[in-house]
Amino acid sequence: MTDDFPARVRELREEKGYCQEELAKLANTSRKTISRVEQGMLPSLQVADSIMRALGGTYTIGRRYNGKQK
Repeated sequence: MTDDFPARVRELREEKGYCQEELAKLANTSRKTISRVEQGMLPSLQVADSIMRALGGTYTIGRRYNGKQK
């Protein structure tokens, strides 16, 4: 997971038209967790997976160097 995860969560949430509370219910977490993630907190892999599944998105875990996954 990299630093752009919080931005990706917010982007997908807004594309879906969800408020933080709606996403939290779908991801089986709290609105506070969603808020913290969008503000830059990197969640556990389990929470990140739940959020991305709720959003119908995917996210590659790892480090990127010069745009390439390593």
